[in-house]
Amino acid sequence: MRQARGFTIIEILVVLIIFSVLLAMAAAVTRGVSAGQKRSLTATRLAGVDAAIISFVAVQKRMPCPADGTLLSTDNNAGLEIAPNAVTGCNAQTNGVVPWRTLGLGEQDATDGWDRRLTYRTWALFGVANSMCN
Repeated sequence: MRQARGFTIIEILVVLIIFSVLLAMAAAVTRGVSAGQKRSLTATRLAGVDAAIISFVAVQKRMPCPADGTLLSTDNNAGLEIAPNAVTGCNAQTNGVVPWRTLGLGEQDATDGWDRRLTYRTWALFGVANSMCN
């Protein structure tokens, strides 16, 4: 009489558990690498925005006012700074984002690694003309 050969249910379950643990570890490593890349991309983009703001201040002698973050990318005013008041400066900052078009950047340059627009605020009086002169 010949005995049947094959795997028992216990052996199959052990293999599935081992495979599940390995899969979970791989997923955790992948998420960690992905998050690190997004943080690195965000830091690079922030450095670019910082350089653009410095250039703007050198020419305009004031800080740019924030852009309206509620506007869609297709809106003609998206990415443009909200015009500063001559006396009180930048007043509308509730939904402020980096004014990428005013700074000569692309919208992608003013987003973080998770594709969200970078929030931007400035002290209102820094938006007044010549407020950044020596």
